[in-house]
Amino acid sequence: MEKSSVESELIDLSEVPLDAWPSLDLSGAEGSMRRLLSRIDDPASSLGGYNPQRDA
Repeated sequence: MEKSSVESELIDLSEVPLDAWPSLDLSGAEGSMRRLLSRIDDPASSLGGYNPQRDA
């Protein structure tokens, strides 16, 4: 598999079989998961100041 040029703070689990996931200790990933979930919950904050009212 080709190495991606996209950088992320998330852990790459692509090589881990699905049946091994429940036994993984992912406590170190808690902070990055919390940041990811906050971006998903509030996508407007990720748009870098885009204001659709300016386009009107």
